Amino acid sequence: MSKQLSGITEKPREKSIKALFFHSLVVIILGGSVPATASQQSAFICNNRVIDHDDTAVSVQNKCGKPLSRQGISKNKQGKLEQWTYSQGRGRFFVIITLQGGKVIRIESGGREE
Repeated sequence: MSKQLSGITEKPREKSIKALFFHSLVVIILGGSVPATASQQSAFICNNRVIDHDDTAVSVQNKCGKPLSRQGISKNKQGKLEQWTYSQGRGRFFVIITLQGGKVIRIESGGREE
């Protein structure tokens, strides 16, 4: 099924590829200017798949696999608050995903892995 936009036909797959490209570009631009302290991101690319706010814990684990570490922070009426840390490889920033009630609420870059 195609979508007509101002005379240009755009297929759904092309739209998702464009969205992935945009998110990748944002991460690359932000990744190049992130300080050594934690910095909030809007999305994270993991195994060529986008992790975004409101993704579920199950979705994150399906896309990225088991985190390097999982830390339970607290529990309140909104649900359990956890931080999952993923390595992007030596010399690159760690990614810290904060989940509450099983959904992503924050994505941050942490220190570099040595």
